Amino acid sequence: MFRLPQHRIPAWAQAVEEARAAYEALGPLPSERLAELAGWLLLEQVAQEMRLDGYRVERERLRHLVLEGGEAETPEEHLAVAFAAAVRRLNAYVAEKVDGGESVELTLDVLMELMRLSAGRAQGGMELLRQRRANPLYPEHDPCSPEELPHLLRVTLEWFTAESFAELNPIEQAALVHVRLTDLQPFERAYQRVVRLASSLYTLRAGLPPIIIPAEAAAAYYEALLSGLRMMTQPLVELFARLVAGTLRTLRELALEGA
Repeated sequence: MFRLPQHRIPAWAQAVEEARAAYEALGPLPSERLAELAGWLLLEQVAQEMRLDGYRVERERLRHLVLEGGEAETPEEHLAVAFAAAVRRLNAYVAEKVDGGESVELTLDVLMELMRLSAGRAQGGMELLRQRRANPLYPEHDPCSPEELPHLLRVTLEWFTAESFAELNPIEQAALVHVRLTDLQPFERAYQRVVRLASSLYTLRAGLPPIIIPAEAAAAYYEALLSGLRMMTQPLVELFARLVAGTLRTLRELALEGA
């Protein structure tokens, strides 16, 4: 008798689903507890992003700024507050679309809004896009010109809505988005921070946590990203999966502590 081929779930995807199932097995959590976990998640995302980019802001100070509405005093603190605003905007955008039964896509408007907020600007449009020739990211890299960038960015965002892309695992989607936007280097400054945030749209819309890269994983992250830019995305996919699964396990532990 012939056997039909079995679709095997990769180990990295299985680990994420097991971590998700363990967290969801806790059952519906009280709204107050969910709010506490959301606060922790926001603070962790901002704190690790600042560390990854080499900024040093004490966690308690970040808590005061991000969760308690404290007044920023230094450039680093203003940066943290601005990034927190961008994180909140992305979370709200995904939640609004999901609650409304609409598709959640990374549009040009959303990407530009994330950049505007991350930069702490009151307004901003297409002028936020890179206007100069970018530096190569590795010896063979040939960055697109500023003149080509708007068209290539639109084509890229359209590809992210393709049926073939939708068939991928959310972690794979996030990794591919991360690699492609990094390759384009869409903004003059801090584009990596915005790219990392935008990539999390694809995990958030699947009901998973954002991709949070701790400073301790920086070397592995940049190595995996370089491999992805050279068309070998598996290391970045597996790294993102480990990080998302780790965040789910931490959320479960925090939820149990508050039970």
